[in-house]
Amino acid sequence: RSPYSYLALQRYTWLNSNFNVNVNLKVIFPVAVRTPAMFSGGTGGTGGGRWYKWQDTLHDAARSGKYEGVPFRFADPDPVVQNHWPFENPNSGYILPLEQQPYITWLTRLGNGAQLAGKSLEYVNQVSPLIWGGRSDFWPADIEDAFNRTGLDYAATIEDIQKNPGKYDAIWQQNQVEFEASGHGGVPCGVFRGEPFFGQDRFNHLFWRLRQNGLTTRPEPRAPFTTKPLRWPDGI
Repeated sequence: RSPYSYLALQRYTWLNSNFNVNVNLKVIFPVAVRTPAMFSGGTGGTGGGRWYKWQDTLHDAARSGKYEGVPFRFADPDPVVQNHWPFENPNSGYILPLEQQPYITWLTRLGNGAQLAGKSLEYVNQVSPLIWGGRSDFWPADIEDAFNRTGLDYAATIEDIQKNPGKYDAIWQQNQVEFEASGHGGVPCGVFRGEPFFGQDRFNHLFWRLRQNGLTTRPEPRAPFTTKPLRWPDGI
């Protein structure tokens, strides 16, 4: 759901494809759903009193996309149904309960299914550009085809999710335990040997740390493929 996770995706994918390191992408529920009190109600509304946060994200995410050379359009509909406006309204920021959310549980469990099949990075590469990159005029209608393009079977996965929801919930719950163990709670967040690198603007720090630990290039790229990021860190 995070626009900044989408904005970091090309760099993480290029890293996984071209360097001798595995990017193990793990899907969790957004903090807005996990901890809605942080975002709902009270003076200032969205952002737990940080009245500026939503409006700032509207400007900053689009600006960051242009800076990184990544196509960007704000999600419509938002994967998390939330009342953002007006900020002075006591109900501003109100987030529907998880059981009433029409999109995010569906997307998260599909992501967990992709993770079970070792295809979570492929899944996010297919789905995120629909939601945040302007590749779809109504992205929910295109999720099935996007999922199938990973090489997985959407219909079979949905059937298994409906029959065995606990199997998929166990994946995101374990992902969440591991994430909290890193000492962080925001996404995107790369974790290397227990050290978190939070935010799409901390990718260069992560790359620097990997180079300190002997990162080398692959002789041939591997899937999933992407074009080289516009602002790839200097060096190897």
